[in-house]
Amino acid sequence: MATSRQQAAEQRRRQLREVAVRVFARQGFAATTTKQLAKEAGVAEGLLFHYFPTKLDLLKDVVSEYGGYRLAIGDVLDPLDPNDPRTALAAYCRSLLAHLREHADLIAVLAGESQLDSDLSSVFWDVVGDMRAGLAGWLDRAVRAGSVRPDASTTVAAHLVTSTLSMFFLEHRRLPERQWRTRAAKHVAAVVDSTLAGIGAAPAPGIGAAAAPGTAARVARPPAPPS
Repeated sequence: MATSRQQAAEQRRRQLREVAVRVFARQGFAATTTKQLAKEAGVAEGLLFHYFPTKLDLLKDVVSEYGGYRLAIGDVLDPLDPNDPRTALAAYCRSLLAHLREHADLIAVLAGESQLDSDLSSVFWDVVGDMRAGLAGWLDRAVRAGSVRPDASTTVAAHLVTSTLSMFFLEHRRLPERQWRTRAAKHVAAVVDSTLAGIGAAPAPGIGAAAAPGTAARVARPPAPPS
């Protein structure tokens, strides 16, 4: 059981994380100084250094909270039937967009600053990689169940799905809630349809299957008159 001192320390760390996300989102990671962070948090700069020796240490600690999202993805996907990839893909898409929306400030900071700083880039893509791995792992189960084509690249499919959702979020994250929900629902439906069109297993042909389009017309066409 945590002591009162440990609880106070964790509460302070949580406060500093929240301040960091807010300030980084407002003015960028590179432009923010530790002095500004300490002032915004109402603490001495030395106390900030006590918990986080550098700005990058602070941001990495923030991201560690976000990095636990892979477990949430597992909670969403693991119970789902591998014979029903449509339900699983839709659940993944909705969960990911909801999480991105909830952590909009942090994601915006990471997406922008990771282009400029190799350390931040590594942190950001590790988190994204965990998300993709969660979906790819479930799609592997679907391959074994026969609901996804055996020659499909589950890694590429997970990459494409996660990337298009991330781009949708970055483009539309400032929409009012009602508009966001409407557009997000349409986007999720389109992503699921497009993905399954590429990797979904084709239904096995059965006896008495319908003729290919145009076959009946060709059979019924009368012979050409003799010349």
